[in-house]
Amino acid sequence: MPIGAGPPHLKEAFRGLIDLISMRMLTFVNDAKTGEVVESPIPAELHDEAELWRVQMLDQLSMYDDQLTELLLAEEPIPDELIHRVLRKATIHNMAVPVLCGSALDGIGVQPVLDAVALYLPSPADVPPVEGADPKKPM
Repeated sequence: MPIGAGPPHLKEAFRGLIDLISMRMLTFVNDAKTGEVVESPIPAELHDEAELWRVQMLDQLSMYDDQLTELLLAEEPIPDELIHRVLRKATIHNMAVPVLCGSALDGIGVQPVLDAVALYLPSPADVPPVEGADPKKPM
């Protein structure tokens, strides 16, 4: 979930994001050498909105995994690893598309996008080989 919107010269500029899986606020040190990510608790004024978006995300993901559904119905805490596993499975089977936000220009959100590529997108071993047709051979 983005925190703020727009370029840095605006009053409420895009300045970070809230990870709805870990429920932590991420801010970024705009330094080309380190690309440091600073994790902190979600501010009180954003917590309700973040909780609303997390509930919607978990509701959608529960359609793809019985264990996640059972934990939601029992109102028990949901481990981050389970969310990552269900999101990866849904992504690989083309049932869900993870959405992330960021600004490469301002150095915000780049690391989480790279982490998401490793966590959720299929490796060549996870998908069937590509089938093609030789354009020079008549069908």
